[in-house]
Amino acid sequence: MKIVIVHYHFFPGGVTSAVRSSLVALSQSGYLNNREIVLLCGHKRGTEELKKSLADASINAEINVHPELFYRQEIWPGERDFEKEAGELCELLLGYGRGGTIYWVHNPTIGKNPALTRALILAAEKADNQNMPLCFLYHVHDFPECGRPNNLKYLLNCHEDGGLRSLYPDTGNVAFICINSSDEELLLNSGVPRSRVFFLPNAIEVKKDAKPLIPIDKVRSALEEYAKRHGYVFHREKPFWLMPIRLIRRKNALEAFFLRVLNQEAQVLITLDANSEPEYPYANAVKDAIRREKAPGMVGFGAELVGKVFSFDELISTSRAIVTTSLMEGFGFAFIEGPIRGKPLLGRNLPHVTKDFGQLGLPLDDLYKRFLVPVPRVTRTRLNHKFTQFARGYAAMAGIDSDLLESYIYRVNRMYEDEAVDFGFLDLETQLELFPRLKDEKFREDVRLLNSIELKFSKAPRDFVERVEDVFGFRAHAEKLSSIFKKVTSLDPEVKMPPKLGQKLREAFFVPERNRPLFW
Repeated sequence: MKIVIVHYHFFPGGVTSAVRSSLVALSQSGYLNNREIVLLCGHKRGTEELKKSLADASINAEINVHPELFYRQEIWPGERDFEKEAGELCELLLGYGRGGTIYWVHNPTIGKNPALTRALILAAEKADNQNMPLCFLYHVHDFPECGRPNNLKYLLNCHEDGGLRSLYPDTGNVAFICINSSDEELLLNSGVPRSRVFFLPNAIEVKKDAKPLIPIDKVRSALEEYAKRHGYVFHREKPFWLMPIRLIRRKNALEAFFLRVLNQEAQVLITLDANSEPEYPYANAVKDAIRREKAPGMVGFGAELVGKVFSFDELISTSRAIVTTSLMEGFGFAFIEGPIRGKPLLGRNLPHVTKDFGQLGLPLDDLYKRFLVPVPRVTRTRLNHKFTQFARGYAAMAGIDSDLLESYIYRVNRMYEDEAVDFGFLDLETQLELFPRLKDEKFREDVRLLNSIELKFSKAPRDFVERVEDVFGFRAHAEKLSSIFKKVTSLDPEVKMPPKLGQKLREAFFVPERNRPLFW
């Protein structure tokens, strides 16, 4: 059997890390013995590093770069031109299939390359019609229907004559992998057959043999020097909360500074800066605000210090707690990378993600579902109007029926009725307007009174690491993934995908919690 792995790129982090971990897990289990592995992507960056990393793990994989697989932004002149290019891309993909082949495709519908999305549908249809021994495994890390309105709009309007009418194949040679059980349930509730949906959490490498740590003072000194060079405020003698994230909109990072009203001594450290065009305006505005207000914290030191001056484990060891204020996650590794190292977890709960971890004993005591702040009436009126206009525009684009739209707008109206509004439902403009008020003791007291939160700094159970390894470790991951591969190579071709799956997903994700103002 041959496995062809397809993604837009293999830049460091994200999907690339997930793919590498899966392959290493499979290799350690012996599953890859005598199996051909080919990786296809659209950009050369990161490929040599990945190939070396896989070779170091005794994995012999071929990596081929085809620029037409990379991100696209242009609008095609018309449907004929678009279909022609998609057809050529379909043939390129099918050229890698021979004998029994699994096309293991990561985030194929995310809205980064409509031609690839369409090419995969064409490939699945051709393979189905000609009885080719090929199957297509859609590994969905993120849905375009969930909090990514611009991505979905691009898919539906990618050429001058319109756009994609369907994002998902309806043939009998396709199956899905979901990285959390909530997405699995959502696909099942949308009519995807049970035999075509698999829950596969990301593989987690649990390190039990910790290396000797450098002195805490060295970590703090390096952080202090970075802060001075980059215009941030950091006090080496005070505790800090660590946010091991990239500064992008869905991480909602400014909320962590508001959470400080419950613990004024804490400083907020965000490891990585943004690295993509759509996120730069948000990231630059947040960094400017932190510097301007001299808020205790910093952004972006990870690229310069982690792995060079100190390790990630040493950084976490020096922190007081891990904080996550994210509004949307796929797998949600941020929720457990602190607890598996013995650190408390603070911040915003995302039940659709944390339920998979809570069953293992992840302490949820210091997580909240909303964080309220006082917002003036004129601002709430503006936010209500803005959210309502977004909902109407999105519904028109996505074909949402009027009853669902009116229910959505009713909920939006209720959210902005009272002075106390969840910080996660503020746009960036409002967040930045409120940020300077954190210097006002009266404002801080108002925020404390609105939120009945007591930070307990609870730690995970003693055997939490063992529980995580049993469920998310490399051995468990390899067993699940090899079982999935076995099942998808013997799919019943008569079992089809439901009609209009994309429309059902748009409606399922059409709730305010999945379409926050920061995402637009």
